[in-house]
Amino acid sequence: MDLDRCPKCGRAWSGGDFCASCKFVPIGAGLDKLPKKKKRRAKRYVEPGSSRGLLTFVFLGLVGFGSWKYQPWKDDWDLVRGWFGQGKHHSLIGEWEVVKTVAVKQDQAWVAQENIQRGTVKFSDKGSVKIDLFHPQSETVANGKFKQDGVKVAMRDLRTSGEAGTSIPTVIDMRLAWTGENTVVAMDKSQAIYLKRKKKSGGGLLSFMQFRARKDAKPDDGQVPDAMRGVIGNMKRAASEAESTGDTPSSKDN
Repeated sequence: MDLDRCPKCGRAWSGGDFCASCKFVPIGAGLDKLPKKKKRRAKRYVEPGSSRGLLTFVFLGLVGFGSWKYQPWKDDWDLVRGWFGQGKHHSLIGEWEVVKTVAVKQDQAWVAQENIQRGTVKFSDKGSVKIDLFHPQSETVANGKFKQDGVKVAMRDLRTSGEAGTSIPTVIDMRLAWTGENTVVAMDKSQAIYLKRKKKSGGGLLSFMQFRARKDAKPDDGQVPDAMRGVIGNMKRAASEAESTGDTPSSKDN
């Protein structure tokens, strides 16, 4: 306790719960050492028949339905990032075709040139990139590594090979402007490159037969002879005639 003098003997109080001189114990000594009781929070009163539980259930149901329908986790949470004003971006992995180029600085542009007829860019899931530029009578190829960070792509260690005189930089940094999942504009300080994702060729028996029946196929190298090409042509003509007349297998059955 905190007293100036002992109420019994009058000597100075030295501290503690009793007087060091006469051992007098004042009233209330030791009360500060007792454990304090925790105050209980009063529960919020909920009126019987309240609609709060129903509203909570409806809200959770709407959240679940929206997640199932829109799947916001797809495309690296592209939908959620769009709510916060961030730019859309998709994965570059795949093969892209150069459909258009616009030169900003002609002397520095390495794709937007008049002598380049077409080009492709292939990004692999292992982090490698291949740039293929086609000229009227030659081809320029560059292989290297890439890393995509949102709407930015960095290509490094590009090594150029081929007969053309086009020089592809060893280090390329570009910014991406997505116009769709399969269309994007890659831009740097010198040019804008419009890219379109190339779709994979379909499979099926007819595609396999077409692949095997190349014009350079020879009977002695194990490939399809010329007679097979006639079968494929007949199949194509029959399919086109059926589509034009509406005489499909499903229509016959009906």
